[in-house]
Amino acid sequence: MAAVVLAIRRFRDGRPEVVGLVLLVLVTAFFAGAAPRLVDRVGTDALRGEVSAATDFQSNLQLIQERRYEANRNGDPLQPVAAEGDTLESEIPPTVRRLIDDQSYLVDSIRWRIRNPTPDPSFARLRVQPGALDRIRLVAGRLPTGKPATIPVDPTTTPPTEEIPVIEAALSVESLRAIGSQVGDRIVLRPDTSDILVGRSGSTLDAAIDIVGAFEVTNEADRWWLDDTSLSRPGIRTLGGDSRLIDVTPLISSDAYAAMLTATIAYPNRYTWRYYVAVDRFESGDLPRLVPELRRLDGVFPSSAGTTINEGTSLRSGLLPLLTTADAHWRSSLAVLTVVGLGPAAVGIAALAMVGSLVMRRRLPALALSRARGASTGQLIAEVALEGLVLSLPAALLAIALVSAVLPAGPSQLSILASVAAATVTTIVLLAAAAPTAMALPHGPGQQTRIAGRPSARRILIEGLIVFLGVAGVILLRERGAAAASSTAVLGGVDPFVAAVPALAGIAASIVAVRLLPAPIAVLSRLAAIRRDLVPVLALRRVTRGGAGRAVLVVLLVTSTVGAFAASILVYLDGAAEAVAWQEVGAPYRLSQPDPLPKTLDPLKLPGVEAAAGLDAIASFVTTRYLPLQVIAIDAADYERLVAGTPADPHLPAEMLASSFDGSIPVIVSPELTTSDRGVAVGGTLSLIIGGRLKIDFTVARVVESFPSIAPGQPFVVISRQQLNSLANVGQFRDTTSYLLRASDAAWPDLRAALRVAAPVATLQSRAERAASIRSSPIVRSLVAGVAASSVVAFAYAALAVAAGLALVAAARSVEVAHLRALGLTRREVFALNIVEHGPTILVAAVIGTALGLGLFALLRDALGLTKLIGTSVDVNVGIGVGQLSVVFLSIVIIVAVGIGLGATLQRAATPVAAVRRGFE
Repeated sequence: MAAVVLAIRRFRDGRPEVVGLVLLVLVTAFFAGAAPRLVDRVGTDALRGEVSAATDFQSNLQLIQERRYEANRNGDPLQPVAAEGDTLESEIPPTVRRLIDDQSYLVDSIRWRIRNPTPDPSFARLRVQPGALDRIRLVAGRLPTGKPATIPVDPTTTPPTEEIPVIEAALSVESLRAIGSQVGDRIVLRPDTSDILVGRSGSTLDAAIDIVGAFEVTNEADRWWLDDTSLSRPGIRTLGGDSRLIDVTPLISSDAYAAMLTATIAYPNRYTWRYYVAVDRFESGDLPRLVPELRRLDGVFPSSAGTTINEGTSLRSGLLPLLTTADAHWRSSLAVLTVVGLGPAAVGIAALAMVGSLVMRRRLPALALSRARGASTGQLIAEVALEGLVLSLPAALLAIALVSAVLPAGPSQLSILASVAAATVTTIVLLAAAAPTAMALPHGPGQQTRIAGRPSARRILIEGLIVFLGVAGVILLRERGAAAASSTAVLGGVDPFVAAVPALAGIAASIVAVRLLPAPIAVLSRLAAIRRDLVPVLALRRVTRGGAGRAVLVVLLVTSTVGAFAASILVYLDGAAEAVAWQEVGAPYRLSQPDPLPKTLDPLKLPGVEAAAGLDAIASFVTTRYLPLQVIAIDAADYERLVAGTPADPHLPAEMLASSFDGSIPVIVSPELTTSDRGVAVGGTLSLIIGGRLKIDFTVARVVESFPSIAPGQPFVVISRQQLNSLANVGQFRDTTSYLLRASDAAWPDLRAALRVAAPVATLQSRAERAASIRSSPIVRSLVAGVAASSVVAFAYAALAVAAGLALVAAARSVEVAHLRALGLTRREVFALNIVEHGPTILVAAVIGTALGLGLFALLRDALGLTKLIGTSVDVNVGIGVGQLSVVFLSIVIIVAVGIGLGATLQRAATPVAAVRRGFE
């Protein structure tokens, strides 16, 4: 304890510096301890956001059986079905089962063909679904009951030779309208032999339903339905052309389950148990156990093939691919956050080194005196280490307590280790600052140990090693980034090498700048000596002679590197969302459907549409090799005018825009058609089989990596539709399956409303909506928040450290400044002295750091896998703008300005008279 008290007393003379260092350690330990818990919280929020953004069908579990459960004769008829659902839930692995907060079940019968006259061929599948009656609203009639009834097959015979069951049912208003029925109608049903539950050799026994009620679903978005709209509206199956098959789902009472079993006595039913997961039970830390258990569940309950009757239990869920994708995205996001997060860590280490070295300056004379009086190197090192622990350990313990109070949840052990590491770094910094004096040879009485001078060979060697590692890392990462782009382009986790290189490169660049800066400054100092005023020459000599300027340069250069790198990521994510939306949609809007759009649809008459271009996708392959590809026939001239000046502008060749052509039709192709041994070069002839039977020759006009509206990696050929239709033998390809539209973003609601009437089956994609969905995706939001927070922490840390460092230096020079003021230096000149001294530091740090940050991002972009994080493999080239660079530079200027202002204030506190008297007392 006496040693601790003595260590505290030793720093009594430098109380302001010691207080500043303790506060810096406290802040550093707090941020270090909070980082793991913040990352865990961000990861959990991102995971929950991914699950919430998915459809209910994707994010929940359904187990399906195709068999028969006999009705319970005493009590609830569906009790055996409910009991089986509880049994199946017990077989779900524990980590997955912990997510489940509710369950339901339903029973679907075979598919019946409606024998009544209907506008289109119609079919019905009876459903028993407990709980559904509480989620519908009757519009007409009443709710169905389980009252048994039969009717004769042939009412003309007496007595009836055969009877069929009649079951009361309710249908949605839309379903009744689709089949042309109403409440009070009796619908006769016959098993549909095309249904796999029936089979072609099944019985033809009929059944009937009495429509006793018409209803509407109160809330289709309710999670309870799992995106199943069978009850709320009819399903439409198309066989091509204008033919349609209508599927409806009559809802029957649970008490009618036994009657349904009687009606389907020769067939199995489909039983579905639904297990609902609670979003707030997902934790990012559970993913390593959750994903393997879901894979095991998928093995226990395999997915149904859909072509045969399931003999066991099958699983229907999108939770495994959803969590697998979310896990991969979060790992990549975590890698990016780690790369960016090490920037503030590097700034923190530089800040601790700067302030710690300034604090140790007051201790160096005392250490030198102890060394001269016979203290060994080990004794001095132990003494400094004890002092470092006295300063940093209490601050670290207080930081751990604050982190636990502010962020109670998260990985506590990792948080404690991070806070203790910050205290350890402080002690190491103090030891490094005291080492030269502690290891110096002792001198005789009355002599002083040399404290300052040229850097030692050991220090130069260490600095050289750091610079070498930084340069080697950047060179290796350039090669690694290119390799990653050709493979997965996503880091599978936090790669320490990738994560450390940006911070290491920033430190290496700062070391080089510190060593090279004195040379040009010395030249400027000699030039300034020609002038008669004192401010420039004195300020520049301060720079060349070291001091705090070098430490400030290191902090600011690393900070500007981190800021430029982070700004590049933010700009890229924002610009990539826009570029990907243009690439995927191909225009402000895209209207499409699998079958040809109605010929009566005129896109230019839709609300807000200013221009339109038709597009058809045609299956084809190359005649010289079987290479399946996508042929896009587009209204070339219309499309060029529609997207001119936008990111989707393909700059079509002039020969494709002409109404006529010489020889064969010019086309744009993807690289896959030109790179192989049998590839076709630009200007060569490409023979394609169109529509499976027509062979047509084309001329390759241009090769492009991608084309708007075509999925990346898909081999393609783009043809002018007008030129293709000019050929007499391709008239069957003149139908339009898609329209690319130009309209304002505000036209989105009106367009959707108009298309519900004009083309109800078609889908409408919006470029603005797609870009917004990318920007608002949970992973991207978490990444943007993390990168922005890291940048703010780095700049705030730099501001604190630089302000403290410059203030400490200014306070140490207060006597010198007071002497200069006694010689006639004005207060304005004192302020100018600080500005001229630190001006080169600001300029060098801002320019080199910003350039280094931009260059590192360009090299690391592919290795970071940002394109996968935004959900596409499209190569997006987005650069940082002048505005972002201005923010980085302005932040550096503000940081130094605060430090200079604080230092000038402290220097003014020293009076010239007191400084002169101090020299004689």
